[in-house]
Amino acid sequence: MSTAAAQNTAQRSRMFERFSSSTLVGRMFMAAMAGMTFKGKRNVHEQLGYLEKISPADYRYRYERNEIAARVVEALPVSTWRTGGELVETDDPEEVTEFEQAWFDLESRLNIWSKFLRTDVMAGLGRYAVLLIGAPGDLKSELPKLKGPDEVWYLSLYPEEHAKISKWQTEATKPRYGMPLEYSLSRPTDAEGRIGLAAIEAHHTRVLHVSDGLLDDDIYGKPRLQRIWNRIDDLEKVVGGGAEALWKRADPGMQLELDPEVEMTPDDERKLSDEVDEYQHGLRRVIRTRGVDLKVLDANVAQIDKSVDSILSLISGGCSIPKRILLGSEAGELASTQDRDNWNDRISDRRFNYAEPMIVRPFVDLLIRIGALPAPNQETGYTVRWPQLEELNEVERADVALKQAQANKAQGERILTSNEIRDRVYGYDPLDDVEMEAPAQEMPRAAKSVGSAWRRVRKAAARNETRVSRAVRQAFAKAQASVNVEKLERALASGDHPHAERMLVQAVAEATSQLDETLPGLILQTLTDGGQAGEGRL
Repeated sequence: MSTAAAQNTAQRSRMFERFSSSTLVGRMFMAAMAGMTFKGKRNVHEQLGYLEKISPADYRYRYERNEIAARVVEALPVSTWRTGGELVETDDPEEVTEFEQAWFDLESRLNIWSKFLRTDVMAGLGRYAVLLIGAPGDLKSELPKLKGPDEVWYLSLYPEEHAKISKWQTEATKPRYGMPLEYSLSRPTDAEGRIGLAAIEAHHTRVLHVSDGLLDDDIYGKPRLQRIWNRIDDLEKVVGGGAEALWKRADPGMQLELDPEVEMTPDDERKLSDEVDEYQHGLRRVIRTRGVDLKVLDANVAQIDKSVDSILSLISGGCSIPKRILLGSEAGELASTQDRDNWNDRISDRRFNYAEPMIVRPFVDLLIRIGALPAPNQETGYTVRWPQLEELNEVERADVALKQAQANKAQGERILTSNEIRDRVYGYDPLDDVEMEAPAQEMPRAAKSVGSAWRRVRKAAARNETRVSRAVRQAFAKAQASVNVEKLERALASGDHPHAERMLVQAVAEATSQLDETLPGLILQTLTDGGQAGEGRL
């Protein structure tokens, strides 16, 4: 070791001992000293080739080039925002309030749930991401009062590297102390040559700041790949190295033994070399030799499956995603039932502890304050409804059915009929209908399988029924609101039936136009869920 290196090692060792306390400075230094062992004498990260400082660009590149990294970044957001949600002001399914209609129109125009999903994904690629609300006024000024949802023009997404916090509130007497006041947003020219946009300054009221994995900081979250970065490195080493070893060992080469008694001219050596090259590159499959003995070298094919499995287990633990779900192989496996239930519990917790309070409600409440959405009922407010995560499994359904039957017996009277239990728990048809349709002999196994698949399809369709029904009701409610009842009554009373007919035709056209925009997507989602359910993937 050189004198300079020895001095550097000794200095790091002294600093390690000095700053290994729980103070803020100590925590910052400990982060910088990650990977140091033997009191700072050995840097494991440096020895193993791990990055000491990881930038948002590094996270983005790995997300785009590594399949496991992409799955880690996307798994939680995709499951959280799957099929979106609903904002409901009243539980009456026949009533569509002004607030519900305004939100439905705005969401349909701007695809807000989809923007939430993409912003959530981008937030996991760095410490945060932002959603810019396009509205009237200078972007550097506070978001003004708006005249309605039509003045919300667009929603633009920016990752951390393109949304720098340019101004902070540093006065402790201000409500936003320690919070951003302005953001510098930019769109650099991308790899395809698409011209970007110069940096613009945006007031904090025009920006929805999204951070995931917050701990002791309300602004900077934790990138989803940070904790498992080294294991992703290991995975690429093992998989890449194993693939290269397999490539080399599958065609290990050959050894040429020249008979010492045979004399070869330079021209003979050149011809032999050319033939060997042509043989190696597949241009010929025969080599003419004289005085040369060819031997194919033996090689053992590298086995990397156990190493890969071990690394995937560590990645799964580090990102708290069950391995079967991380790999997308959980469907149809009995052993993954517990994983599925735990995962659904986590997604449910994330919806109610993160997605709703940190993204949905701040965004909706802001739109209400500036007048982009009508204020809901002050007493009841609005509710964020999420789609059901998963159907009960067979054991859970049997347990619920048994308890409901026992409730009848314990009460001494019939609380639920057998047909109600069949319908609510199993999704089966009424028993009388089944007995009328079923043949005398035992139903064939194939028919049972088809029946089971059909029940799964029906359940999948039922999950989307509420959204489709609400879309239809909202469309006709909007059409009804567009009709001037007084003018319609006067036209009918005066016998001006053509005018009354035109008013009604216009109202129907309003409903048809809105349904043309909303129903195809909902129906496609229903058909997709039904197909996946029929295959057993839902």
